[in-house]
Amino acid sequence: MVPELNTPLCLQHLFEQQAERTPHARAVVAHDGQLSYEELHRRSTELACYLQSLGIRAEMRVGIAVSRSAAMIIAMLAVLKAGGAYVPIDPSYPPRRFRYLARDSEVRVLLTHRAVPEGVDPELTKIIPLENLWTTIAAAPKYTPDSKSCVSNLAYVIYTSGSTGNPKGVMVSHKSVIHSTLARASYYSPSPGRFLLLSSFSFDSSVAGIFWTLLNGGELWLPPEGTQQNIERISELIRRGRMSHLLLLPSLYKSLLLHAAKNQLTSLQTVIVAGEPCAVDLLAAHRSHLPKTALFNEYGPTEAAVWCTVHRVDAVSRSRVIPIGRPISTTEIHILDEHMSLSEPGEIGEIYIGGPQLARGYLDRPDLTAQKFLPHPFAGTPGARLYRTGDLARYNADGSIDFLGRADEQVKIRGHRIELGEVESALREHPEVQDDVVVVRKDHNNHLQLVAYVVPRTRKLDNDSLRQFLTQILPAYMIPRVYVIVDSLPLNANGKVDRQALPAPGPVDSQNLYVSPRNTTEERLTQIWEELLGISRVGIDDNFFDLGGDSILGLQMVGRANQAGIRLNLTDVIERPTIAKLASAGGMREPTTKPTLSVPGSQ
Repeated sequence: MVPELNTPLCLQHLFEQQAERTPHARAVVAHDGQLSYEELHRRSTELACYLQSLGIRAEMRVGIAVSRSAAMIIAMLAVLKAGGAYVPIDPSYPPRRFRYLARDSEVRVLLTHRAVPEGVDPELTKIIPLENLWTTIAAAPKYTPDSKSCVSNLAYVIYTSGSTGNPKGVMVSHKSVIHSTLARASYYSPSPGRFLLLSSFSFDSSVAGIFWTLLNGGELWLPPEGTQQNIERISELIRRGRMSHLLLLPSLYKSLLLHAAKNQLTSLQTVIVAGEPCAVDLLAAHRSHLPKTALFNEYGPTEAAVWCTVHRVDAVSRSRVIPIGRPISTTEIHILDEHMSLSEPGEIGEIYIGGPQLARGYLDRPDLTAQKFLPHPFAGTPGARLYRTGDLARYNADGSIDFLGRADEQVKIRGHRIELGEVESALREHPEVQDDVVVVRKDHNNHLQLVAYVVPRTRKLDNDSLRQFLTQILPAYMIPRVYVIVDSLPLNANGKVDRQALPAPGPVDSQNLYVSPRNTTEERLTQIWEELLGISRVGIDDNFFDLGGDSILGLQMVGRANQAGIRLNLTDVIERPTIAKLASAGGMREPTTKPTLSVPGSQ
């Protein structure tokens, strides 16, 4: 990458420079088409001109609610070229959450694949269905948009879970993203040739892959929706597309190593894991499968533009968790005690982050911004700040950092930041819920799960009704797996809920009418499900995912089924999530109608 660290250029300008250097190189590969750098530059410029005709300028926010596609990247660059800041909103979010994000972010325009997303007021937000727009803007007069934006202007607003019951928007400037991206380019070598983007566009980890790749002339690959947790599709896509770089959760990478054939992953040069603690046994699996591939463990919150520490995993740690490493360039990491004094090596403290990549703060939340972004006590520069993460850690003797968990009620499950207070607030909206508390417990497979303890107004509550109610408010990753109905919540001497005194949840049994197995195949699958899910009785019409299954457990189930002579893959489980449907398929894989990538030069 050419620009200096103190470059006055914005993200869109750096992309334009790259497009001039490699106009004919492939920039994006997705199920809806492939784009060269020249084509991506042209189409995003056309859309940027249209956005400016609608009045979009610097500091104005534009929502993007588009599925994983080339159109998503065009829209993102167009918003930046127009001078605005993009606000990614997952199209799969429940209408209420979708409506809240659009209203709270005050997006002037919403780019979408749908005419009018449910719950969005077209009187307040101009809805732009992209499918109906491409021909119009392509025929419009061409000019170079003058955004008048500078590096201090907003680049994007990404929402994270909020403890008060609603998500909070993190405001990130061009300067912050550029510092983060340049630090990535200077640390990692080589830069991405082909980067497979698995994270959702609405999560900050997407920022790392998108800008690291497109500002360095690489190819950004966007698998269609549903691929992100499908190990078989991911591994085959890596093989066919000859991917060079990957960023994913440690748990997902471990499953990939366990279930992919070795020849499917050999193109990988760099694998980065982030989003959750990384257990030491991952290194052995990685070395066995990919001894020549570099493995890194990263750490960083949305408020610090994706990442702020990194550790190259090339030695076995004595602890149970691999360190998160050392600060990246331009970043300060301070581990402080409750008195804001520096902790000694080995002492546990809270992580505070300083440096130019810090976010501006929280959108329209000056109170929360003041609580989390504090005056820097050790800096001589006026206005310098530290971000208080709420993460506990300690320095090792060698200077590396061990992550030790949270100091508050925020948790991270499968890489998703979840404020327990937001889930509790949503549950209390149920008319039959008098009180509740949500905690994190480990299931019998040692996986973290959300457990809700509910005090009902009547005794009519059950798991299914609570789960169905929450699906209208929260995204799937925030919905508790287990619900425990209690007469009251235990309190401590201070009158607060005593979480340690909450009863252990019993097994998660189905609420559906029980239907017993009818043949040997169904009996064997029933036994496998009961063992994996820790459920005493599973019926053949019960849904694997409703019972608490996920892609990781699904892979284990597929492995046990195949050992028992029942031919299945994870796609079968996703498309036929009951024992009756799986058994009736007889192991025959039917053609799928889901979108797939057209892989250039595939073998």
